[in-house]
Amino acid sequence: MRSFMYQARYLIAGYFVGKAVSTQVSLCRVVGGSMLPTLDPTGDILLLTSMREGTVPEVGGVYVMWHPSRQYKVIKRVCTPREDKDGQVISVAKGYVWVEGDNKRVSDDSRNYGPLPTASILGRAQYIVWPPSRIGTVD
Repeated sequence: MRSFMYQARYLIAGYFVGKAVSTQVSLCRVVGGSMLPTLDPTGDILLLTSMREGTVPEVGGVYVMWHPSRQYKVIKRVCTPREDKDGQVISVAKGYVWVEGDNKRVSDDSRNYGPLPTASILGRAQYIVWPPSRIGTVD
């Protein structure tokens, strides 16, 4: 009986640790060339850490978020807003972020649809975990 209780305790503890970890991290496959050369759409898989409510995204960080249409997710870098076509600096309200792809020629980003609400951010891309030849941090 003692052995069963001992195993049950660790099984229950393992369940809750696993549950906590599974809500904090997830995997995401890169599709599309908007983040080239940083991310490769031919096979990169990323480890994401979820955003806690109230967390301010870091400028320069790469994040996965809902596209404004809410039909699909995008991977973009949080940037400092730039000047618009008329030379005016674009202002970003509190609770919003300016995002751009690293491959400016093909990226559909804040230059097209404006700032995104931070609530649309699902997680930060921390590591490339696949393929093995590209394992490392996302810079």
